[in-house]
Amino acid sequence: MAPVLPFSMSSFLLSCFFFIFLLLSIEAYRRLDLSFLSTGRKIIVSRRAMMLFIGIDVAVAVGIGYLFIYHSGPVLLEYFYGVLFYLSTVIGCLLFVPIQNVKKRIWAAVVIPAPFFVLGIFTHWQWMQNVLMAISVVWVGAFIFRKFTVSRMWFSVALLAAMAVDAYNVFVATAPSELFSDAQLLFNGDIIFGSAILGIGDFFLASLIVAGVYKQFGWKRALMVAVCIAFARIVLRLLIPSLEGLVIPYYIVIVPIALVALWLPQKHSPAVMFTTH
Repeated sequence: MAPVLPFSMSSFLLSCFFFIFLLLSIEAYRRLDLSFLSTGRKIIVSRRAMMLFIGIDVAVAVGIGYLFIYHSGPVLLEYFYGVLFYLSTVIGCLLFVPIQNVKKRIWAAVVIPAPFFVLGIFTHWQWMQNVLMAISVVWVGAFIFRKFTVSRMWFSVALLAAMAVDAYNVFVATAPSELFSDAQLLFNGDIIFGSAILGIGDFFLASLIVAGVYKQFGWKRALMVAVCIAFARIVLRLLIPSLEGLVIPYYIVIVPIALVALWLPQKHSPAVMFTTH
């Protein structure tokens, strides 16, 4: 049996892993090239049509997720988690694989992550699951903030809303007693090092934040934000030892750091952070 790490060491390793993920997110923003998506005939889509499409897409995703979580067994839910993370990883590979031919690029994106997911499924290695789940969302911030126009004000509002929802889910909401626990399922969204855990949602939000700060202020401030977000959990527990063992929604740590970084005065900081490519 592998030795059980003390919580302080587990927390430190998780913070280091989180920091490496954020560095990769910054590098993803720096390297992302969407020119291969510009081939073919240009299609003009109205803002209303785009919002309708996004709304339908979100509704379908939420509906399917609800059916899998509330009306399925552990086996079906495990398949759902695995497919979801695999498809997200495929998208990331599609964006970054250095192949100019689009068909070959698609094939490479589908094939490259497959053996790693197979290995993770058959071995049940937690470190492999940690890496695959994190890699699956490392491209999100870079893609969204390079592709779309985002107002700093509305981005801040979205961050506050996400923080409120996360706090509600942790402190107020309770899952129905008849639901089974997904704690033991593969690719369940928990990044685990020993007894220290962060949800994939924390990684997702942090990817958005560092990409936004990078675009707005450059790599130095993005790096500072990455350090603060990744190691804030350790600093808080050192300053307030009574927090050890408590379940804390990490959004209430991440979001204030992000807001300070986004609104801290600096010359030539436009209100619109991202332009549509």
